[in-house]
Amino acid sequence: FQAGRIWKVSVDGGSQVEIASMSHPRGMSWGDDGYIYYAPSYATGISRMLDSGAGSVEAITAVDTMTTERTHRWPCALPGGRGVIFTSEGSESPGDYEDADILLWDASTGSVRPLGVNGAMARYVATGHLLVSTFTGTVLISTNNNMSYNMLGSLPGSTGPAAIAFDTNYATNYTIYAGSSLNFRVWRWQVGTSTSWTQIDSKDLPGYGISDLATSGGMLFVTGTNNIDSRCRWTSNPAAMSPLWYMVNPPNCAGKVFDDLRIRQNKLWAIDINNARLYSSIFM
Repeated sequence: FQAGRIWKVSVDGGSQVEIASMSHPRGMSWGDDGYIYYAPSYATGISRMLDSGAGSVEAITAVDTMTTERTHRWPCALPGGRGVIFTSEGSESPGDYEDADILLWDASTGSVRPLGVNGAMARYVATGHLLVSTFTGTVLISTNNNMSYNMLGSLPGSTGPAAIAFDTNYATNYTIYAGSSLNFRVWRWQVGTSTSWTQIDSKDLPGYGISDLATSGGMLFVTGTNNIDSRCRWTSNPAAMSPLWYMVNPPNCAGKVFDDLRIRQNKLWAIDINNARLYSSIFM
């Protein structure tokens, strides 16, 4: 996102290509079906656009103005072009997502249906599970083909939706990571084994909160901010009891607030939401 538009650029460099326009974006997801799904503003439905930039923007969901619903945001495209999961929030508690729900847009029918869980920022893993964070910091994981959810417990020190991510080897180690916006600590939960969250780092940065997590190739990346500048760190063995952490920051982080981590071709990408700039860092 930059200057009221969505752009794409090759990870090898080159010119930016404009994809679509928007005013106040609230999340984006690049599907493997050739579409980019995004929330163009804070009070709209979800739209999509071909990643080539061809054609026109298609609004696939609409906010129900006859109810208290006020926004659709944070889309997550499902593999195989099956649809998109996203957060629906009402006007009764704007900003804290106390009344938020996770909805599914079904690409085969074009219809929207609730998934029966209150929360925000849902994540999908190839095993078919969904991770959802509630407004109190409790993390839920879907069971029974996403027909019900198990509570994993509240994230220590969290009073709002947590940043959550599946381990890249979740299919074999059943490990989940989470972080709170109130501190810079990272926590781990092993589904079927854990009974409480385990902190996997020994340091905290006072005043910083975690804004996003990302996993790739067995690595875990974390970015946090104090709304003035940011810090980003990573570990190559997050499943260890006390993994070693390393900082991965571009020079001169003052005034930069990083969010929306993405990993492509051995590069970590992050958006500086303060200055509408895209940064990358080679980590391998």
